[in-house]
Amino acid sequence: MGSPCRSGRIDVSKSSLDVPVNGEDRRFDNDGTSWWTLNVWLKQRNVKRVVPEATGRFHRSVHQFLNDRDYTVIVVNPLQARRFAEAMVHLEKTNRIDARMLVAFGQAFPAFVAVTLRTAFLNRPEDLLMVRAHCVAMRASLNQTAGAIVEGRAIKKTRAVAAALDSEVEGVMPTSRP
Repeated sequence: MGSPCRSGRIDVSKSSLDVPVNGEDRRFDNDGTSWWTLNVWLKQRNVKRVVPEATGRFHRSVHQFLNDRDYTVIVVNPLQARRFAEAMVHLEKTNRIDARMLVAFGQAFPAFVAVTLRTAFLNRPEDLLMVRAHCVAMRASLNQTAGAIVEGRAIKKTRAVAAALDSEVEGVMPTSRP
């Protein structure tokens, strides 16, 4: 008979994942290559359930990766996790402490329900909107710059780059026209 199924908590940051399992702490880079190593490490420890904090964009990709590999993923609101840590008199905040607090939080509230992440296809529009917004801002900045410079060739080049962004803005996510 195999060892019992375990839960793992993941403290997610932009660059790393801190994961304590059964008293063993491990840090992984938050990138696609390291997620495979994390997957192997979790399987070796018979982890089937993971609990990351919702960290805006930083947890979504690893969440999708683990979800696609049949882990039960339970996302915790960071404010709830922080308040729990404060109630447990853990006022210091580091990634490793946060990961351990997620372990305690998960043990104290085992009935949390898994969060089914939207598929990568459904995440794409949100990402595209962000890219489009940056392109629009760059285009506006270039047009403003073109109005402030006097050298003819510099004006022409600046306007050409701004015009190229027009097609990029439309190509990233076309606007609907009546």
